[in-house]
Amino acid sequence: MYRKSIYLISSVLVLALSGPISWGLENHNALQQESITDPNLADAPSPPDGAKHEDLWVTLSWLPGCNAASHNVYIGDNFNDVYNGAWDTFMGNQPDRLSVIGFPGTISLYPGTTYYWRIDEVNDLHPDSLWKGNVWSFWIPPKTAYDPVPADGAKFVDPDAELSWTPGFGAKLHTVYFSDNFEDVNNATGGAPQETTTYSPGHLEFDKIYYWRVDVFYDWGAYYKGDVWSFTTADFIVVDDFESYGVLDPDGPNSNRIFLTWIDGYEDPTNGSLVDYCNLSCWWCKRCWSKPVHGGAQSMDLYYDNSGPAYYSEATLPLEYPRDWTEKGVGVLSLWFYGDPNNAPEPMYVAIANRNSPPVAIYHDNPDATLIDEWTEWNIDLQEFSNQGVVLTNVDSISIGFGDKNNPQRGGSGLMFIDDILLYRPSTKPEAAP
Repeated sequence: MYRKSIYLISSVLVLALSGPISWGLENHNALQQESITDPNLADAPSPPDGAKHEDLWVTLSWLPGCNAASHNVYIGDNFNDVYNGAWDTFMGNQPDRLSVIGFPGTISLYPGTTYYWRIDEVNDLHPDSLWKGNVWSFWIPPKTAYDPVPADGAKFVDPDAELSWTPGFGAKLHTVYFSDNFEDVNNATGGAPQETTTYSPGHLEFDKIYYWRVDVFYDWGAYYKGDVWSFTTADFIVVDDFESYGVLDPDGPNSNRIFLTWIDGYEDPTNGSLVDYCNLSCWWCKRCWSKPVHGGAQSMDLYYDNSGPAYYSEATLPLEYPRDWTEKGVGVLSLWFYGDPNNAPEPMYVAIANRNSPPVAIYHDNPDATLIDEWTEWNIDLQEFSNQGVVLTNVDSISIGFGDKNNPQRGGSGLMFIDDILLYRPSTKPEAAP
């Protein structure tokens, strides 16, 4: 209830302060848009402007301008031609507010093409006629597979990533070719077809380029050869890069708040930590509005308060993967942190544990690490944990904390940001030290 109350109070306060302002801006923009939009122009296009259309014919419709008696219809695959009203884009003048395209007497539509269209409103009895319309567009997917995940040319891809793609226009089956050799993929034939649009290549090597191709099969029984895509695997294993979390109401069905994964001290009087603090409690804080991020789009904000009744603060991530911290030869734990000179100086530690065993903590050698106001990497040789009894092949949890758990004493508070907790091979991290 405490966390939910904070969430609700913060939301109400934010709405109370920002609501009228944003309402005013939105309405100002809407009114401004109305004032610059000519009511004589055609509006409300269907398909919507920029929409994907998965057929080789289309019914174009629109809301007529207020003085329109008839409509000039233009469509083509070249924006400039449609904008300038080139003769081969003109489909004629008509009284109806819809036009069917893709049949004899109109233009043919083809997969993998973007089409542009325009409606000019006409009224020969009005002195201001004609009214040239805006240019809208829709696109038809290509026959080949597209939108690969990982994206073509992507780097630092998880070595255990699952590949996926969007099926080509009309595709029924797919054949995947995968290798670390471009020519093997480019020249491959005769693979086994599959219905799904995902492919798991299995465990891949670190820091290596892989190539893949997806061919598609249609109802009429012919394959169109796909593009060869590539990606480079990361030279690390991701423990948590904080990119998967959201900011929805924690009671909602699709909520994935960070505090639902990282266990903090919000209901534990002996633990002074609170994660997701910026979204719950500190909505007014300047540091939260300009929340620093090391990589990607998100980081974890971690508040600590050791002033009592809690004399230490830590947040813990139970692990599902990675549990084997020797996999692929990794030997260094790396994480990035960002502090503030206004924080209270507190010892900073990272602890890992096996199931049913006490955690082993390694402390940063800088007692003022919480005061550092720039992204700072902390590398820890995993042998330091192993030397104290942690079984690295079955790590159950990782914790980030502030204070001395072995000698608890009253301290202060502060706000830290954590990002990119990764496992590296020693050869890729020349120094495994704080």
